[in-house]
Amino acid sequence: MTRSLSSDRAAPARGRLRLLDGLRFSAAIAVLGYHYAAFDKVEGPVWGQPVEDATARAGVWFGYGALAPYLFFVISGFVILMTAEGRGWRYFIASRVARLYPAYWAAVLATSALLLLMWNPGRAPGLGQIAMNLTMVQAAFEVPHVDGVYWTLWVELKFYLLMGIFVVVGLTARRVVWFAGLWPLAGWALAESGLPWLWDWLIYRHAPFFAGGMLLYLLYSRGHTPVRWLLLIGNAALAVWHTVPGLSDQVAQNTPYALEPRLLGALVVGCFVAVALIALTRWSRVEWRWLTTAGVLTYPVYLLHQYWGWWVIAGLRDHVGPVVSVTAATAVSLTLAWLVHRCVERPIGPRMKRAVLRALGGEAPGR
Repeated sequence: MTRSLSSDRAAPARGRLRLLDGLRFSAAIAVLGYHYAAFDKVEGPVWGQPVEDATARAGVWFGYGALAPYLFFVISGFVILMTAEGRGWRYFIASRVARLYPAYWAAVLATSALLLLMWNPGRAPGLGQIAMNLTMVQAAFEVPHVDGVYWTLWVELKFYLLMGIFVVVGLTARRVVWFAGLWPLAGWALAESGLPWLWDWLIYRHAPFFAGGMLLYLLYSRGHTPVRWLLLIGNAALAVWHTVPGLSDQVAQNTPYALEPRLLGALVVGCFVAVALIALTRWSRVEWRWLTTAGVLTYPVYLLHQYWGWWVIAGLRDHVGPVVSVTAATAVSLTLAWLVHRCVERPIGPRMKRAVLRALGGEAPGR
């Protein structure tokens, strides 16, 4: 069974793409800006007044931070294909479980404790809701998220399921090209045909971002071909088509601002361009180690920032200005993220990976 992309000659081994870590962290900070300075739909306004009065016209620019999770999807397509290459399905499952769940469990429990014991801007989560959220599959059972940012994890899980099937079947460069070309179109066709139970699992609106990331990994690791570039351009165009109207409506519903469609479309394309510049140019050789340190905080800060940051802003808004309030909320979120990484992810993640591998009947590579 083929489990690698060995049908094409691999590029020489390269170091870590540290600027990719920095890009992920920058996307997380953009999400923070969106929720702190533009988002206005939490029950009981965080600012004690309309958000546009608190942040003035700067808020409209933070509104574009709603696009940042889509950049995560491009990066995920790139990184997950890198993770899966040359590895069996057992390792793939173990690595994903160990990567996702420790920080997520800590975030669910921490945010639930905040909403139950310290600050409740709306309806506090019930114990059943919290328990279901700990599975990360609550959306499949129509159970509300404890924190709205968890919606991206459900999208990621469906992508991992598709990739897990792909790993079992066998990853080759040729198959990745076919998959990245047909998957987004098949999902779109099924959506147009009115089969939501199927197209939803194919995550058709987000598929072009993941597929584009996979193609960028092929360009990075296997070299340039016209077909790969044409498919990448096609996925970027499809991403614009799917994203601009829907995200514009979403931002208009959740903020007092309207996004400019042409700028939003350019930023969608920019998600692909940013990863391409980092992976395919001399920027791939940047060795700033602090970027990796920032990168490891991306996931926990994303999971924790929303309600904890709002709590900080709500407590400070009557005493200091908006800039200080947002800065303090960001600092608290980063501190919590560091604590989760240092006290939860680092000690528990490797142990969980080994435990899952043993449970699946496998062993760590190199043993």
